[in-house]
Amino acid sequence: MEMKNIYRDKTIDKMSEADVGSNVRLAGWVENIRDHGGVSFVDLIDMY
Repeated sequence: MEMKNIYRDKTIDKMSEADVGSNVRLAGWVENIRDHGGVSFVDLIDMY
């Protein structure tokens, strides 16, 4: 039986296009936030 992590559903290296539109809980630290006129991008880093 796999034990769920209370902080994340999956690691960033396991993210893919199949996750678009779904709710996924990630954990890590924000390296950079880029604002492109109403759309923001966050560079999230984890140890994986």
